[in-house]
Amino acid sequence: YVKKVNPSTKIKIHTNGGMRNASWWEDLVECLPEKHILIFGIDGLEDTNHIHRVGVRFEKAIENAKAFINAGGKAQWSFLVFKHNEHQLETARALSKELGFCNFEVKHSSRFFDSKDKPVMDASGNILYSISPPTVTPVKFYTKQMVDTIDKIVTESTGIQCFADNHKEIYIDAHKNVYPCCWLGYLP
Repeated sequence: YVKKVNPSTKIKIHTNGGMRNASWWEDLVECLPEKHILIFGIDGLEDTNHIHRVGVRFEKAIENAKAFINAGGKAQWSFLVFKHNEHQLETARALSKELGFCNFEVKHSSRFFDSKDKPVMDASGNILYSISPPTVTPVKFYTKQMVDTIDKIVTESTGIQCFADNHKEIYIDAHKNVYPCCWLGYLP
C-alpha cells in the first residue's frame, strides 16, 4: 500500500530473519519501495547467534537474508557484540560482504550499565544461562545514581536525541503500537 501511495517513502524494517521461508523474503522485496533497508539482527555465527537470538537458527536467518538480497533487496547485518561472540566479529563482517549485505553495523549494548551478566530465561521464568558484556566496549556504563538522573545523562552526556523526531518519522513496534518516538516504545 505504501509503495503504491507514495513510492518515495523510506521503509526500514528490523528483523532477526528467523521466520518464514525464502520465497516469502523474495516476495517481500516486491512489496517494498525503492528506498528500503532490512536490518537483520544476526549476533554471531552458527555456534553463537542463538545465544542471544533465542530460538533463531543461524542457517535459517542466513538463508532468508540471501533470498532477500538475491531478489534485489537492500539488507544490513546488525551485530550486537557480547563476550560469547566478539571473537567472530571480523568473520561475520567478511561473510556479510560475501553475501551482498550493503552494510555491516557493529552495535554495543547499553544493557550492561551495571556491568553484570544478564540472565536468559525460558517462558516459565527459569534461568537458562547468562550473557556477559564484551571484554572491550565503547559503551560507557553508568552507576545507579547516574541512572536516576537519566534525562541529564541522555541529553547532555551522550547527545542521544529522538531519531524519529529528528527525521520526522513515527515509530511502530513489533506489536503494531504507534509512538511519536522510538524511546517511548520501550516504556511499560
